[in-house]
Amino acid sequence: MKKIILFALLAISATMTMAQINPKSGIIITNSGDTIRGVIDFRTNERLSKECEFWAEGKTEGKTYKPGDIEGFRFDENGKYFVTRKLDVNGAPQLYFAEFMVKGKMNLYCVVENFDEHFFFEREDGEMAKLISRPYSCLVSAQEEEKIQENNKKQYGKVKYLLRDSWTAIEDMNQKNMSKRNLSRKGLVNVVRDYHKDVCTDGSTCMVYEYDEKSDKEKCRFNPNRSLGFLGAVWQREIL
Repeated sequence: MKKIILFALLAISATMTMAQINPKSGIIITNSGDTIRGVIDFRTNERLSKECEFWAEGKTEGKTYKPGDIEGFRFDENGKYFVTRKLDVNGAPQLYFAEFMVKGKMNLYCVVENFDEHFFFEREDGEMAKLISRPYSCLVSAQEEEKIQENNKKQYGKVKYLLRDSWTAIEDMNQKNMSKRNLSRKGLVNVVRDYHKDVCTDGSTCMVYEYDEKSDKEKCRFNPNRSLGFLGAVWQREIL
């Protein structure tokens, strides 16, 4: 195993603690299309959908970006990829950093709000449909649960209609029971992959980007150095 130090002694204000920062290398993409390398605070998907805390290479002061301030950001090693999108999550469209799970003739985005995962299917003509994955809760009444299931079935029907050009994708949805309450991220990506296989008949690579489930697992290790009033992070990765 060979260890390569990517960033050494990233000096951050002493007011920050190890519980407040989880650095991973990556890039931000400006609204003009330029990329800037540095460190991004790797947080929950819900937190990342609302803000991106970034330290540019060689800088000791970070900056917090909100959706719209930049085009997006992405973690290294085929990591998570977020883009600014205006999406209807709670009945009122607003800007989010949506996780870009698949990019191609059918895009797949995800935004997390109050622990619910909102998956947006977007065909290349702009037509869009949504599925919601909700964690089970013992606090939900039987009447509320029935309403949730009814809404899920309606959303399921809209997504199937959006996928109408691919019988394989629709069959995959049926087999994976995508109308249920809790959805598999990998399963949704597979459905969109099926769609691309059916609609891309000219031999081209239609899927430009695809979510890697390994990107949901934290791979960074860092060592604190609190001397001289600073929090230093020596960030390392291992290369086989």
